[in-house]
Amino acid sequence: MTDEETLKQAIEKVVKNGYGNICVEDGELLDDCGLYDVIFSHDFAEAFAKYLIRKNKDYLVSDYIKRKTEASEFIGLGWEARIEEVKKSLLTKMVLEEEPLLYLKKFL
Repeated sequence: MTDEETLKQAIEKVVKNGYGNICVEDGELLDDCGLYDVIFSHDFAEAFAKYLIRKNKDYLVSDYIKRKTEASEFIGLGWEARIEEVKKSLLTKMVLEEEPLLYLKKFL
């Protein structure tokens, strides 16, 4: 999968989860908008977090949720707190990656 295909799939997922941005039109990144301006925005991360939670993949991003899951403990986080935890973890891990699109690609 190319970077363009990865971005297109990621945009499809976030749009379905409430992401709306002036840089995205008809599921495509507009030419005058930067890739990193979109994927590192809090709105993008929040919508991607919602996608991961709905697909039960949030434990792959959040070390906190992973520890709770591995310990077979009830997660006990409300929807909003869970979104915030996954969003924070997602943004942190993407910043540390040399190629953040490759990181997102793991979850598509």
